[in-house]
Amino acid sequence: MEDVLAGFSGLEGLNDANIDKFVAGGSIGVYVLDKAQPGPFKVYYVGRSDTDVAKRLKTWVADGGYGYFKFRYMASAKAAYELECKIYHALSPTDNDIHPDAPNGTSYTCPVSGCVNAQKMRRW
Repeated sequence: MEDVLAGFSGLEGLNDANIDKFVAGGSIGVYVLDKAQPGPFKVYYVGRSDTDVAKRLKTWVADGGYGYFKFRYMASAKAAYELECKIYHALSPTDNDIHPDAPNGTSYTCPVSGCVNAQKMRRW
């Protein structure tokens, strides 16, 4: 199986200071969150930002449910969505209630073969 976390940053504590120090604002990216350490990193949640991964990570600081993060910059929103889907399927993060949604205004589909959630979710 492909290592879906290849190319991710090192493990950092989830707080504003670390986000400011390690994550460039205004960058597209994918992130994974862990609740507690020590021990092996466990992905409880996978997410992405199509515009500013640093800003998105900061929304999780206030939540207080996660203590650690890793992230990876991506070249495009499509690439970020596809990696988020691959991680979602490979690792089955327990805190992701639904399949990742494609970026707004796109018709991107999940790259994972056989995925029943492969199309953009409709918003009525």
